[in-house]
Amino acid sequence: MPIAWSGTLLITFIPTYYAIELGLGLGLVGGLFVAGRLLDVITDPLIGYGSDRTRSRYGARIPWMIVGMALFIPLLLSLLFPAETMTPIHAGVLIGLFFLAFTVLDLPYSATGLEMSPHRHERTVLASVKAAFQVAGALAAAIIVALYPDNIAQAFAHSGGFISVLILIGVTLFIRFTPAYPQPTGHPMPIKVALGMIWANPRYKRLMGAFFLTQTGSALIFGLTALFILNQFGDGSLTGLFIILVLLSSAGALPLWLRASKRIGKVKCWKAALIGGAAILWLVPFLEPGNIIHFGLFCVLIGSVFGADAILPTSVLADISDDMTTQASGNAAMMLGYKNALSKLGFVAPMGLAFPILGLLGFDDAAVIEDSRRWAMIFFYALLPAILRITAFFVIKEMRGYKGRPL
Repeated sequence: MPIAWSGTLLITFIPTYYAIELGLGLGLVGGLFVAGRLLDVITDPLIGYGSDRTRSRYGARIPWMIVGMALFIPLLLSLLFPAETMTPIHAGVLIGLFFLAFTVLDLPYSATGLEMSPHRHERTVLASVKAAFQVAGALAAAIIVALYPDNIAQAFAHSGGFISVLILIGVTLFIRFTPAYPQPTGHPMPIKVALGMIWANPRYKRLMGAFFLTQTGSALIFGLTALFILNQFGDGSLTGLFIILVLLSSAGALPLWLRASKRIGKVKCWKAALIGGAAILWLVPFLEPGNIIHFGLFCVLIGSVFGADAILPTSVLADISDDMTTQASGNAAMMLGYKNALSKLGFVAPMGLAFPILGLLGFDDAAVIEDSRRWAMIFFYALLPAILRITAFFVIKEMRGYKGRPL
């Protein structure tokens, strides 16, 4: 929950705040976040490999999580309490270090979820429970922002305190109650061998390709939400309320996706969500600017498909990881590291492409833009994500199970 809380602030609210309120500009802020995410593309698989090969009396994951927590909390507070005179260099270093701490904490924790159960449907249940708490964290972020519509700095201050306490509680509960996965007994597999084994698996490659496309589309939607609402309604204070609608509908749809995946299979279920999400996004050009009811209905619809994106790729990855694990070696965290790296690489789209272009078109001044330029916002916010979801559908269309077992 606290990891998702901080992630929501990082993706949805902090970039626009740094760009407009601190005056750093959309183009510069976009470049800084892109640089941080590109660093993650390198560090995530390496941290995953290190976590898979760690041997300690506390298991492979806990030592990494403790170090990550020690770095995460102070860096998060530094991001949420920026100096009024923050320089681009200071902001860039802070963002990069926070992304690194985020990975050191989150990756070993998430890898545990892939390893805990040998049962395929139970992995989907685990992913659903994890996603429910992720939604709760994102919802908390949106609610706090909604409670302080005219003072987002105050919202950041309250969020920082809650997140810090929840991180401490969460890691303590993890150490005390989470079953430890048996550590591999053989000689650690060299990184080149592990890398070759992972990317030689055609199912893994298809899953990662579809996941990257979907996450890029989602990053565009969430990364541009605050800016889109500001332009659509001329009032950025509504952002928190609309994000709440998205998250509530996402949480409400989780049991439905869980039931459907058990009935028709995980991949078929995700394909339905990909096409359904694309169809919903194509409604955005027809939304009337300033119509709160219409946009609220859109938020409910698009949120419902985000639930499938949250649980099904992770559950499929757990199946693939289990099929590839041997008594001597496992690569769950490294496989997850590449998944996370691709997710963060998808973040480059809003920060590295959309933000600079929209800044050049005049969206920096927080004013309502005339129709001729609003189409650029609509393209990045809805049409491009829809195209990416359709492409992801065709990438996983031919995905097959392992030795006759369905995915």
